[in-house]
Order: sequence, then structure tokens, then C-alpha cells
Amino acid sequence: MESEISWVTVAAIIARKTDWTTLFVAIAAGSVGAFGNYWLWSRQAKAERRSLRAGMLAEVAALIALIKIRGYVQLFQEMHDRVVETGMYNQPVEFRIAVSIPDGFNRVYQANVSKLGALSTYEARQVVRFHQLIESFRAAVTEGGKLWHGASVPEPWADSMNVLRDAVVIGEQLSRPVKWWRRVLGAWT
Repeated sequence: MESEISWVTVAAIIARKTDWTTLFVAIAAGSVGAFGNYWLWSRQAKAERRSLRAGMLAEVAALIALIKIRGYVQLFQEMHDRVVETGMYNQPVEFRIAVSIPDGFNRVYQANVSKLGALSTYEARQVVRFHQLIESFRAAVTEGGKLWHGASVPEPWADSMNVLRDAVVIGEQLSRPVKWWRRVLGAWT
């Protein structure tokens, strides 16, 4: 039988015969390659976050602009006031407004709801609140909603008007330009 060689002896032989320069060059090249991949990935992720944020906030701004252009808040205030002025609650005379809002009115939000983490905590919370309020308004005024067939009591008009007002306030807050450092601080809260 041959004599046994200990691993310590083998390690010492390898250490003496190893060209350390080659080993360090290989480690340096591997590190640069790994860092380069990480750097490219982080830049791509940052660009995607910026794009997602811009898209979400642009959609909110566009919906707010449509609400203002079409005068929905004022219209619902007028309908509420007309119902109150007549004083004929629960009578056959009904005031009716039919609004057609398609299912895909908030496509950017629907497509990216799983990526809300790319926004700051504040922005994500407000975007969700905004879209929930708009969905509530939409449910009330589209086919099958409580105002689709009209209402001769003031409460549904006031409720829808207040929901829309709250959505507009949130949307205007989100649409305002925000300093970069406020977004960074907001992400930590």
C-alpha cells in the first residue's frame, strides 16, 4: 500500500505551485463582471420605477382633468340642490343622470396594481384611495348603479358628489410636482 498523504501537505504543495497573480486576475475579472451586471440591473429597475410612477400619476392627472372638463362635481351639486329645492322626496319625479364610463378607464392602474411597491408608501396609498373612490363613483352612475335610474332623494347625489370631491382632492395632491427629496423621505415612512 502506498503511504497516506495528509491534506495539509497537499494544500502546502498547491500553495507553493500556484501563480497567485493569475488567481487574483480571475477574481478581479469575476468581480467586475458581477458588479457590471448588478449595475445594469439596478439602472433598469430604477428606470422601470420612474416609468411606472410617471404612468400612474399621468393617469390620475388625466382622470382629474376629465372630471373638471365635464363638470361632474358641479353637476352633482346642482342635481342635489334641485332635489332639495323641490322638496318632493320619494315622489315619482326623479332626477336622472346617465354617465357612461367604460371598464378600461384606468388601464395603467389595472395593469400595474401588483407593482405599486415601486411608488413611495404615501403615493401608493393615495393612488389606491383615488382609484377606489373613482370606482365607487363609477358604480353609482353607470348601468345598475343607484343613480342610473335616477333618485328623488338628496342623499345619493350628495354621497356621489362627496366621493368625487375627495377623489379630486387626492388626485390634485398626486398631480402636483414633488421635490425628489420628499419622495425619498416618503419612501422611508
